[in-house]
Amino acid sequence: MEQVYVKLDVTAVNYYKNIILAGVGGVVYAFCAQKKSILNSKSILKRYKIRGFSCTSGEEVLCFGGKEVGVFKVAIKVNEVNVIPCALLKHDDWVTHSKWVDSDLNIVTLSAHNVITLWNWKERNKIWQVACREQNILYSGFIFGSNSVDLICFGGTV
Repeated sequence: MEQVYVKLDVTAVNYYKNIILAGVGGVVYAFCAQKKSILNSKSILKRYKIRGFSCTSGEEVLCFGGKEVGVFKVAIKVNEVNVIPCALLKHDDWVTHSKWVDSDLNIVTLSAHNVITLWNWKERNKIWQVACREQNILYSGFIFGSNSVDLICFGGTV
């Protein structure tokens, strides 16, 4: 059995349409699970390590880490995979979780200081922000729901 070995910090992994996406620093690597080879790689986040991915039903994928959310396309053709950067959203605070909402039209983020932000990623602007009355620092968080008007956020602190 052939193995692919990359000795770097892999800080996020996701399986997307028979491709393994790995966040290594701010770079997205696309691996072929069947051929066990690197298909493509592209720098998506500029200043931070990738901490998570969220995929749409189409070609768009988002990755988040630090104070950035990057959107890229994974274009799959017969013998090639391209990772194409689309947008970089800069946040005011550390992003603990991010995902697609509203039929994959918008992005929602949860930040370390209990703020939920809805983004229009194509225009790269904030649609709205809601801050929680409870003021503590979140070390982990998760957003549940697919519609921006019906989200539930879970957070953890020390």
